[in-house]
Amino acid sequence: MAKQSKRGRRSATGLQKYTTAALVAERDRRRAALEQQAQATRKQLDEIERALAALGGAPKRPAPAAPAARRSRGTGARRGGSGGKGVPLAQAVTDALSKHGPMRVPDLIAAMRKAGYSSASPNLRSMVSQRLTQDGRFERVERGVYAIKATAKGE
Repeated sequence: MAKQSKRGRRSATGLQKYTTAALVAERDRRRAALEQQAQATRKQLDEIERALAALGGAPKRPAPAAPAARRSRGTGARRGGSGGKGVPLAQAVTDALSKHGPMRVPDLIAAMRKAGYSSASPNLRSMVSQRLTQDGRFERVERGVYAIKATAKGE
């Protein structure tokens, strides 16, 4: 931690004692030095490869591999994934509740699995609970018991 001066302000330490211009100049100096070093190393490598080729050795080095494609996290849109049989979670919940009526989450999960829904998720209970509370098609009829909303049944 920086030392306190007599007036209570901290004395300049680290990068605070340099101006922005000085920091930019130092960055540019280091970049130029690294580019020179890279150029010298490439030159050395080319000489080694020529010597190897003259001896009938290894072929030229392969082109550098392209960086691995990064998967975009998207813009926050829901993916609507599906469990087993290509059935989305919300649809599996709807099917089980329409067939069996109001249920508790553990019973609902058991009914979904019995109907063929499968998930590799270790937190399926949390996912189902979240879907029940956030999806407008479902309602809580009493503590821990959920059903399809009356308006959703008529649609």
